[in-house]
Amino acid sequence: MKKKVTLFADLWNEKGAVWRLFKNAMRAKTRFARASFLWNFIQPIVPLGFYILLSQINVFPQVDGMSRLTFVSIGVTLWLLFSGLIMVPMNGLEGALRDLSNARLSALSQLFIRLNDLIFDTLVRVVFVTFILIFASEDSLEVNLLFIPFTILVMFLCFGLGIILGTFNLVMGDVGRVVTILLQYGIFVSGVIFPISRLGELGGYLALNPLFLAIQNLRSLIVSGGYELSLAALSWIGFGLLVFVWAFVVINILKDELKGRL
Repeated sequence: MKKKVTLFADLWNEKGAVWRLFKNAMRAKTRFARASFLWNFIQPIVPLGFYILLSQINVFPQVDGMSRLTFVSIGVTLWLLFSGLIMVPMNGLEGALRDLSNARLSALSQLFIRLNDLIFDTLVRVVFVTFILIFASEDSLEVNLLFIPFTILVMFLCFGLGIILGTFNLVMGDVGRVVTILLQYGIFVSGVIFPISRLGELGGYLALNPLFLAIQNLRSLIVSGGYELSLAALSWIGFGLLVFVWAFVVINILKDELKGRL
């Protein structure tokens, strides 16, 4: 218990330094004098724009209850956020542990700082999608603000899961590669760009995917204001919070052992 308390205390004490480093990274991305200024804004939109284009030329089937434009733009934005929250700590844990001897920040704080690119890209996509939903979408939105705490809960699940997978990746290096492939191609079978009901019996099994449950409910909260918290969804929410706390404990208790494997 003492290690848990120390971990949270260290993170709280380092919040000022984490915020300064994070803010400096954001300023560097938005500095107009940089040659990569425009690319910093274009790059996050390219994958999203690609899927939106495919939806508009009828590559994806029609969706019940909302336009394909709305369905795809919200789904892809959420998928890129949640999958990124898994991959960043999973792939960055080794580097964070390597830097423990030289850095003044804990490994957990370093992982939070490594999220700056993902957060910046997500903010750019959110602004882009908001513009689309207001000026280009045929749907009339009835936004339920419950989508904000629900999104945060899913983010906790993904970030904690990324840390746990990162520890496995230190022992078995193929874990990171396998998970990365699954997340890259999982977008096609997770109800992100077309409804999984089109997949027949297979769709019933894919409906247990926690990212599908999260994206489906968040999309409903944003578009229609409704949601459907099934037993599976509630179970994943509870599991997500446990994974997040477990990740804190693992990275604190096992950091010395994990460093010895690097």
